[in-house]
Amino acid sequence: MTITSADIDFQLAIPGLFTTPQTLQGFSMEGLFDVDVTDAAEVETGADGTGTAGWLPQPVTQTIRFLADSSSVVMFELWNVTQAINGNGQGGPGVLYASGLIKYPSIGKKYTLYRGVVLG
Repeated sequence: MTITSADIDFQLAIPGLFTTPQTLQGFSMEGLFDVDVTDAAEVETGADGTGTAGWLPQPVTQTIRFLADSSSVVMFELWNVTQAINGNGQGGPGVLYASGLIKYPSIGKKYTLYRGVVLG
């Protein structure tokens, strides 16, 4: 089965900027789920050879690539500019966190995104 961007519904909600979730338009499937490598666990071995591990919370960077004529680029530009203005002592909260939902209707999967921020 081939999954293309036509098979995906990607929505972002950004409280303080958009009152309803916005559906992303014109994004590329290529690299959609490319994320930075992180250490998900801290692993240690004791002097007796017994190992232990624990989950290590880490931020994960996800890159979204848009087609040249995507109308969703404006949403990210507005998000970025609003954060910059708010972060410069203009009375706003500084960081605007987003939540998201990615749905693959053709395979019955969905993924929830939580507390995302736009980076430059």
